[in-house]
Amino acid sequence: MNRWFLPILLLTGCHGDANRFEVDAPDAISAQLQLCGQRIGLVRNGRSFIMSTAARCEGQGVIVVRFPRGRVAICAIDHVEPGVARRFAFAISGDECMPVGILNPRRSP
Repeated sequence: MNRWFLPILLLTGCHGDANRFEVDAPDAISAQLQLCGQRIGLVRNGRSFIMSTAARCEGQGVIVVRFPRGRVAICAIDHVEPGVARRFAFAISGDECMPVGILNPRRSP
């Protein structure tokens, strides 16, 4: 089994309340979500890194974006909570991670 498959499966699950995380960072070499005490790499998709996961806690987190030569940008995830789906979209500008689209929460029925 692919070593990335199980962690992604555990975090994404089959929930309608999944949060979507996207970072437009064409020059980056990796992006890692740090949320609810867990760390998992986002998946490269063209220019971006993406991932969907349901919140397992109420709180804040970050996406750590790494570039060649050790440069790092931090994208702040302001708030997640179980049962609430949001979309967090960011773009990297210089050394800063800028929010470009955070949609209003959608609660699960």
